Amino acid sequence: MAPTIFGLGTGPFNRYSIQLPALIADALKSGSCGVIGDGKTRWSHIHILDLATLHTTILRKICTNIPIASGRKGIYFCESGEHTHFEFSRRLAEAGYELGLLKSADVKETNLQIAGDKWAFGSAKRAELAFASNARTKAGLGRKLGWAPLHGHEWENTFKVELSEIRNNPPGEREIPQVLLNKN
Repeated sequence: MAPTIFGLGTGPFNRYSIQLPALIADALKSGSCGVIGDGKTRWSHIHILDLATLHTTILRKICTNIPIASGRKGIYFCESGEHTHFEFSRRLAEAGYELGLLKSADVKETNLQIAGDKWAFGSAKRAELAFASNARTKAGLGRKLGWAPLHGHEWENTFKVELSEIRNNPPGEREIPQVLLNKN
């Protein structure tokens, strides 16, 4: 179970996650960054390479017949830190301003419907889930298996890195999961 995923993927297909690229696309188009309400809701976050390492750790255990928790007791979370949605938007605004892509590092409050239209393919429900809910987890089971995140320190710089990359190489249509394009 993954929280906010950050960092650029290294595979041949989709290199981007969902939440940050949605806000980046809107910031580049509108010239500003937004947050739903006061942005006090919190989510955990994980770098894509740490998420991949957790998957590899679990698969190694399974493939070598080492028993691991499964079923209801085997829901594996991952995280290397957490953020508020306001912090998320503020870091993006600051990165955009520092890179000369935004005229201000201010963050503007918005509502669910507008956020849904701009960030969640027209769905206020998806906007609420991704940008105005709490999703705080701890990676206890993964750590018991020997997994440890190594890229958590990259959280601070991911906003500049991903903003620059998306500006220079925007995600293609095929990189957007089709389920997100269905507005129901």
